[in-house]
Amino acid sequence: MSRVAAHPLAKTYARALLLTVAPAGRRPMLEQLQNLVALWQSQPRAVELWLSPLLNVTQKQALAQALVTDKATLEFLHVMATQGRLNILPAVVTVFESMVLEAEGQMKIQLQCAQDLSTSEKMAWGAQLQKYFGKVIVLETETFPALLGGVRVLSAEGVLDLSVRGKTQALRQFLLKQN
Repeated sequence: MSRVAAHPLAKTYARALLLTVAPAGRRPMLEQLQNLVALWQSQPRAVELWLSPLLNVTQKQALAQALVTDKATLEFLHVMATQGRLNILPAVVTVFESMVLEAEGQMKIQLQCAQDLSTSEKMAWGAQLQKYFGKVIVLETETFPALLGGVRVLSAEGVLDLSVRGKTQALRQFLLKQN
């Protein structure tokens, strides 16, 4: 799960997408937008060019047409370019993905662990999280040794820190407040 900084307008644009795109078209649009964001992240100079005020909206549209084939996706990118909001596209895509999954009764969870998990451990975590959230879980795992032990559960709803590091920090904060 990408930890993109939240932007106040990301949810507004993502909701507009969800409401204007037919359910059958949401996944293809999401995939095209994710591919575009992945391209941006792998090619920082392309992002600089796309966001540059030296390019007008028409030039940015031509650039989008070279990268995206879906008409609805192009229209959405045009709206964002016209409003000068292309800089928040990664955040919009992250929120849109969560909304699409929610509409499909699913939830994306990133599980950060101090050590690699086996396949059976991943399945067990997925089952427990599914029971807890009441949704089909799309689970991604990430090894994060700084946690020392335990896990952190990251979702669109927030972060649940069950790590040794998180508990140690919480204890530290509690003790500091007591003095």
